[in-house]
Amino acid sequence: MKTLAPALQAHLDEGTTTLAWCWRIARADGVTFGFTDHDRTLTFDGTDFEPESGLTASEVRSGSDLSVDAQDAEGVLTSDRMGAVSLAALVRHLCLRAGLPESLIDVTGLWGAVEGYAITALESPRASITTLSRHFGFDAVETEGVIRFVMRGRASVVTLAPDYLVSTREGDVLELTRGQETELPQALRWQVARADEDYDAALVEARRITVDTTRIASESFPMAVPPEEAERRCRRALMEAWVGRETAAFRLPPSRLVLNGSTEIRGSRGEISGAHFSEATALWLQTMVSLTAGETVELQGNFRASDGYFAADHTSFWGAKIG
Repeated sequence: MKTLAPALQAHLDEGTTTLAWCWRIARADGVTFGFTDHDRTLTFDGTDFEPESGLTASEVRSGSDLSVDAQDAEGVLTSDRMGAVSLAALVRHLCLRAGLPESLIDVTGLWGAVEGYAITALESPRASITTLSRHFGFDAVETEGVIRFVMRGRASVVTLAPDYLVSTREGDVLELTRGQETELPQALRWQVARADEDYDAALVEARRITVDTTRIASESFPMAVPPEEAERRCRRALMEAWVGRETAAFRLPPSRLVLNGSTEIRGSRGEISGAHFSEATALWLQTMVSLTAGETVELQGNFRASDGYFAADHTSFWGAKIG
């Protein structure tokens, strides 16, 4: 016998219930659709379940091991979002249009669906991606020669304590800059096209909890979005504007520069404490590491007293093939 949660069991024991079936369908390109036999849209676990469906569920029987023994659903699923494409697929397409090889594009950090997007004028793929990034909230970063697109609001990758940072000549390890609040909007107003009707214009607005709403910023996006979703994205953009007023500048030592997806080769660190001479100073290091075809080795250095550089035509790596 299947055990139900106490709250659900108590609700069923009332006799008159308000239960509804919900179906979640995930397409191969990552776009997710939700449907329900309720008479209004339900939101659960990040999915909006639309009432525009004709599915009728049959009786559900389960065995002693709680496995489903019999369950059928018949009917037709209809949704204006069936023609949507994933945000990742659209960004990849725009990058390919710009001439980037597919091997240099990483869109695995993107999620969400684009239900309609109109490019109404001649513009570069970069401008189109900038509009999408503003609306959906993602960034493009270059790492190891690959352009990676990642959504904002993800969990932190690493925590850097002050001891990990390099102090400036003034002795500060962190420089904080705070923008003027008078330059930030108290309210944000977006105009989009309704995805649930005949693409009529819709206005959504997000406001800070304050009496003063004289500073209102307005933007227009040539894309079809359900008004509820557009309002959520508008609130996120307003919050990001206020959070982004504070920026920090700091310096990392060479030992922390391996955060960019590379690995430090053990035994490859050294130091010269004496006087340096242009094109004459040599630092000899010897280490052994196994490399595969296509891997690269990067030289990093830190000059303490004054600016310096590594002369490319006077810097050498020696290696030997074994086996």
